[in-house]
Parts: sequence; C-alpha cells; structure tokens
Amino acid sequence: MLLIVAFSVGLAAVLTLVSLGLVYARRIADWLGARRINGVTAHPIAAWATGNGSGEGALMTVVPVVGAVALTGVGLLLTVRALSGAGFLI
Repeated sequence: MLLIVAFSVGLAAVLTLVSLGLVYARRIADWLGARRINGVTAHPIAAWATGNGSGEGALMTVVPVVGAVALTGVGLLLTVRALSGAGFLI
C-alpha cells in the first residue's frame, strides 16, 4: 500500500511540475515574441512560435496536437503489446 501511495504522490508531483513548466514556457515565449528593438522583433524564432506576440503562432498551435497524437499512439502501442502478451492478439 505504501508503494501505491508513493507512486501516486510522485506522479502528481511530476504532472504538476510539467504543467507549471508549460505555463511558464508560454509566458516566456509570449514575452520574447513581444520584445522589439527599433521596431524589429528581437527573436525571429520566438516571433514564429508565438505569432509576433499575438500568442497564436504556428508552434503554439501545432504542439498540443502533436503531443495528443503521440500520447494516443503510445497508449495504443502499449495496449496492443499487453493484449498480444496475454494471448488475446496474434
């Protein structure tokens, strides 16, 4: 029982830290995209990622979709491996 509790606490901590990291990464990317020097964006990569400070650039639009597809693929792969290992699939 102690191992289950320890695993659950560890999982909750990791998910919380990842979520906070994503929130702060978005704020930093928005800040970098909004910085301008003599009317020119300071970081072209940040401008591409955040859409010139609008917050809806190409990177910020594509990353959640790619992450969801990757997680779904990993879940399906693990499910197929578990079912084939148990003899339900060939």
